[in-house]
Amino acid sequence: MRVQCSRMKWTYIFSLVISLVCFDMLGKGPGYSSHLSNVEVRSALPARIAIAIQGSAKQIDELQEVLSHMSTQSDVDLFVLLYDESVNSTSINAWYQWLFEPRTPLRELIYNSSTTWTTGRNMLAQAMYREETRRRKQYKYWVFLDADMWMINCNRCPASIAGTACCWDYFMSGVLLSSSSFATVTGSVPRSMQTILDDLSRNKSLDKTFVFSDCSDAQLQAFHRDAVPVLLPYHPDLDAKSWWSSQGILFRFTSGCLAGSNVNLGRHFTEQQPVHTDYPRSRTQALIEAETNIVTAHFPSISDLLTRPGLCVNQGLGEIREMVTSADLGQILHWQSTENFQRCLSAKKDFFMEEVGMHVPPAPR
Repeated sequence: MRVQCSRMKWTYIFSLVISLVCFDMLGKGPGYSSHLSNVEVRSALPARIAIAIQGSAKQIDELQEVLSHMSTQSDVDLFVLLYDESVNSTSINAWYQWLFEPRTPLRELIYNSSTTWTTGRNMLAQAMYREETRRRKQYKYWVFLDADMWMINCNRCPASIAGTACCWDYFMSGVLLSSSSFATVTGSVPRSMQTILDDLSRNKSLDKTFVFSDCSDAQLQAFHRDAVPVLLPYHPDLDAKSWWSSQGILFRFTSGCLAGSNVNLGRHFTEQQPVHTDYPRSRTQALIEAETNIVTAHFPSISDLLTRPGLCVNQGLGEIREMVTSADLGQILHWQSTENFQRCLSAKKDFFMEEVGMHVPPAPR
């Protein structure tokens, strides 16, 4: 095991160097193994990515290929929220049996039929914070994933490897576990932005570029742990009218506190599932004004940073800031030291602890 870990360590270091230069190499990440199955090993190689998935049992059943693959990686801890408890089908029963095997990375499974999208994500945030407290170590990224985003395509996997699992390896090892500490990373983007990205992708000279913006679709969001207290919790105040509003409020913080820092991987990592659960959705001027009133009332000391709705406010459409090559990353990656981020952190950290940390009940055992 010692020799194996040493080999994996050097493999990982090499993959980080390559990912910084090219951003399109597939890495395995530290501690990648197909037979990590006990607590002692997981304690020695603590997970650095928390992945939270919410949806129906059927939707998550369709994610089993990805989840099974994650069980071979020591870098992932998994948190699941189900809003239904229907496990009648044979396939879902089999999935449940697999889920509770010792080798799976599951840390907490939550049943709650009354959550909105927003409150469900907040419950998962509490679960991730709970696990951090238990193990006395923070994750590098908190990743939130909608369960209906199970089909993905990154266009960089050999035919001999299952595409979905391969793309997740690329996303985690090549992006989240690279030495580049991006503030937020998203795998899907608003349609207008995606159209531009698709056009740009036809130009092969742009194949090794990054796209930065203030906003993204919420189906897949990875938050650097340092940015979590600024971006979370999600605000459910307007859920009765539109579940989009909690994301609209989040755009205020990415726009005001982390301007231009969101890395959009939509051109490389696209969601292919066209059907989504029905939910309250609307984007009106009245809702936009209500979002402004909520954030300025909650955080008056940074209200000057939060009044701009962000780049996605116009019917949910986005705007590309710029195309940036790896040589230009240095300035963008210094987001933690910017004045706006530090102001937002000072204004929000107590609220984050009240909503996510201090009132987190003990996890059931």
